[in-house]
Amino acid sequence: MFIFIRRLILRWTLSYTKWIYYPEDAPNSPLREKFWRFLLWLGSGTAPTTFDMEKILPSLPLSSIDLTIQRLMGSLAPYLGRESVRYQELESGLKKWARSEGRGCQRRLKVKTWLSGNYATLWWESYTFLCHRKQTFLDTSFVAFQERDNFQQYTKNPLARAAVLLYLFGNLRSLINGGRVNPEMFRNKVPLCMAQWRRIFGTNRTPSENEDELWTYPTTVSSHVIVVHKNHFYSVPLFTKWRRIVSPDLLQKMLQYVVDDSTKKSANEFKKLYSPTILTTLGRDEWQGCRSDFFSYGINHASIKEVEHAICFVYLSSDSQMAPHQATGKLWFDKSVNFCVLPNAQISIHADWTCMDPWVFAGLLERLRVAETPDMYDYSTGDAVYMQDADHECPDPEPVCWRVYDEMIPIYEKTLKLCESEIRSLQLSKIHFSVFGRSKVKQEWCLNVDAFIQAVLHTAYFRLTGRLALCAEYVPCRLFSNGRSETLRSLTNEMEDFIDAFRGVTSESEIKSAKISRCLNLLKKACQRHDFLLKHATSGRGVDRHLLSLNIANSFRTYVRCEALDKAIQMPFDLVTCRLPNTPTKNAWQIMLPLMDQNNAIHVAYTSRRDSEVFDFTISGVGNWVGKFSDLVEQTLLDFQKLFIKRECDA
Repeated sequence: MFIFIRRLILRWTLSYTKWIYYPEDAPNSPLREKFWRFLLWLGSGTAPTTFDMEKILPSLPLSSIDLTIQRLMGSLAPYLGRESVRYQELESGLKKWARSEGRGCQRRLKVKTWLSGNYATLWWESYTFLCHRKQTFLDTSFVAFQERDNFQQYTKNPLARAAVLLYLFGNLRSLINGGRVNPEMFRNKVPLCMAQWRRIFGTNRTPSENEDELWTYPTTVSSHVIVVHKNHFYSVPLFTKWRRIVSPDLLQKMLQYVVDDSTKKSANEFKKLYSPTILTTLGRDEWQGCRSDFFSYGINHASIKEVEHAICFVYLSSDSQMAPHQATGKLWFDKSVNFCVLPNAQISIHADWTCMDPWVFAGLLERLRVAETPDMYDYSTGDAVYMQDADHECPDPEPVCWRVYDEMIPIYEKTLKLCESEIRSLQLSKIHFSVFGRSKVKQEWCLNVDAFIQAVLHTAYFRLTGRLALCAEYVPCRLFSNGRSETLRSLTNEMEDFIDAFRGVTSESEIKSAKISRCLNLLKKACQRHDFLLKHATSGRGVDRHLLSLNIANSFRTYVRCEALDKAIQMPFDLVTCRLPNTPTKNAWQIMLPLMDQNNAIHVAYTSRRDSEVFDFTISGVGNWVGKFSDLVEQTLLDFQKLFIKRECDA
């Protein structure tokens, strides 16, 4: 009874989200916040397990239709222009629909909130990812890599490093399943939803006719990894039949066996060996057709089930010059996690957005970074060490065989050419900006760091194209049950005013102090507005998830599409951004965002390092704009600094 009352108090306390608008570390906090902190302390238990908070987290709040439409049109006003015909038609169409069919759709979402707790997540996953019929290797796959400049290499043996990371990856699964990983906390006081951590291990996306299926296999079935070298597949046990993890030194020996055996087989082959991994880069309908035609019976069916049941997929590359994003066609993109191991011991990790958001993926990478220490390797040889508490006896790796029918060869050849052209079209640029960092922005300039970076990106895009960017910033929305992410539209009227003022300041040879002061005041207003919208999105009061849910509810309710709602949702973005968690510089992982069907957009993942004054940007996209945009981002950061320096000198 006491536990039930405690959970009830905690759920009621967490339902109050206005605390997020209170100033952080304020000396005189309001009485309401003090009372809320007291209830939070009263309801919180000691040492909660990983998924203890899942049943306590509140439901995602449902905003009113009128408020959502008002916020949407406010973000589109500087982009389209309030006086434009397109803006007027869109606004009148949305308001007309809200007065007629929108009320019934809102009632449907209200009932869905009572029944499921989160009215948006399941529909968003289904219609954004699982119903996505194009290729997934560029649209939904993250790529994580470590920069050589900031990477302290503990070993030069790629198999040793792969064995250690696989051991740490499998050990993390044991800790999560046992509930021994502490729940993530927001601002060190409010628990976040941990449901996505269940999907990291042994999850596979299976193509279907209209909508893909997502399967997470239990530990009784998923106890091995699939390792590929020179297009030869092997099933390598990661856990024994006693559910104990295999020691890293034994894992390294098994990986060495895979390399030796596949090299021996390749030397005796006279025909070109095709790998079915290339088929996972096809469109979902075409891949589903190939799967039903050639992989639904015989040895191919048994082999594909072995791959799907695996904890993860590992590709051992023989090309040391391959860039992280060029592993396309070598990985099984239906798996939740893929490892690509290069001969120089560099490793890239690829994850599917369907299974986890970028912040969960970043949390996984940070745990691997912290756990990988010099003690995991032998000092003299660089081999993986012997772990006393792991298992040291397990079956040998078993080959996973495939049969290539004659009808499949044209499909393989066509897919290889398509994959190579897609790789050539994708551009990647990295910025390691160390002139100033988050402490100067936050403490000296008194600006929100995320809002400051958004202002830099908007200004750089305007310098590149001469027009404002419709920008989508992905922010976490995990304060609620089954929470995932929300899209923040960071283009505002305040941002437009600042860009106009900044353009006027930088175009003049002699700048007056009054203009600099006005420009920086507009920057402060734009950052304050962005900070407010960021808190809105984090506390479940965003726009895009609500609009998508209304559109789906409308199609279920009337079977007639709302043209204005479709236009608002399908309007392409020019900038897609995401701020990643702050991590130390040493051995830090960088993440490249997927294209998410926004092929003409520039995608930017950025973070500020915890232990040094550094901003890291990973910029990707299709076309030649990526390199120019990267140069403009660096130049804009320096120009912003010059404005503050000139104001200090004039003062």
